[in-house]
Amino acid sequence: MNACPKSVFILGGVEGSSAREVLKNRTIEKVVLCTNNKELVNFCRTNLTKNKEAFRREELHLVFNDAI
Repeated sequence: MNACPKSVFILGGVEGSSAREVLKNRTIEKVVLCTNNKELVNFCRTNLTKNKEAFRREELHLVFNDAI
């Protein structure tokens, strides 16, 4: 594991909690969150106040696709 990662890939993590925690690391330049559930992401982005900021960050890139 890299002690100073610059990019992170999250498979699933639709609610944004993993992204929120990863983005606390100041070395992170890019987080790719891949999920196939756009509706649930939109629900979480709107309703989970603890994770709203993570969804607003420019470092977070959402990919809506089946990861399998």
